[in-house]
Order: sequence, then structure tokens, then C-alpha cells
Amino acid sequence: MAGAILGAGIIYLIASGKAGFDLSGGLASNGYGDHSPGKYSLLSGLVAEVVLTLMFLMIILGSTDRRAPQGFAPIAIVWD
Repeated sequence: MAGAILGAGIIYLIASGKAGFDLSGGLASNGYGDHSPGKYSLLSGLVAEVVLTLMFLMIILGSTDRRAPQGFAPIAIVWD
């Protein structure tokens, strides 16, 4: 809980350094349609989420497989 509060405070400090900062604009919010900075649809967000999660999981599963070189999994996972 303390980490979440500290993290939120750090994000607030960074964002409030911009001229014209207004908290009512939705600090660190995201969504789709009108709530998306790029106005992407729900389908676009869903496809991106599925594809990127699949890639992430394939890297984790591939680098931790028993046939993969031992000791290199953290490098592949962190660089993903």
C-alpha cells in the first residue's frame, strides 16, 4: 500500500511539472474511443493487448524452457 501511494505521488510530481497541468484532465488515465489519446477503438486495444501479451509469454516460456541455455532467462525477460 505504501509503495502504491509513493508511486502515485511520484507520477503526480512528474506530471505537475508541465505548464498548464490540470488534475481534472485525467492523470495517467487511458481507455478507448474518446478516452484514448490516439482515439483508438476497443477492437484495436483488444488486438494490441492480445498480441503483445502473447509475445511476452512466448519470450518467457521460450527462455525458461529446459532446452534453452541456462542462466539467460532474466536477460530475455527484462529486455522484452
